[in-house]
Amino acid sequence: MYTRKYTKARFNFQIRFYNHQKVFSNMPVYLVIDITIKDACLYSEYIFEVSDIIEKYGGKYLVRGGRVTELSGGWVPDRFIIVEFESKERVIECLRSEEYRKIAHLRRESTVGKTIIAEGISEQVHH
Repeated sequence: MYTRKYTKARFNFQIRFYNHQKVFSNMPVYLVIDITIKDACLYSEYIFEVSDIIEKYGGKYLVRGGRVTELSGGWVPDRFIIVEFESKERVIECLRSEEYRKIAHLRRESTVGKTIIAEGISEQVHH
């Protein structure tokens, strides 16, 4: 009896895990960047170069600067950027690419900030 319950529970877990993987395997991810610009001239050089690199790796800018309205917590980023990618692997591939490494020093020297990768929600979850 115990073995039967255990096996059934294990089977149910495996089905849920499989379905979870299926639903979340094609989720977009978002590169979220909150920066303060220290050197506008140097940063403009970086912006000029980085757009084509982001696009080459499938990135799509959703938010790039623009006005930010603070709602709570006192968080008002100087510059806020969100870039959508098809996967975390594509973000990492982009940031480790030879092209990006050649210009990364421009970002480091012209800004201070925080960057994260956030997982999105699959289209299947919405339905």
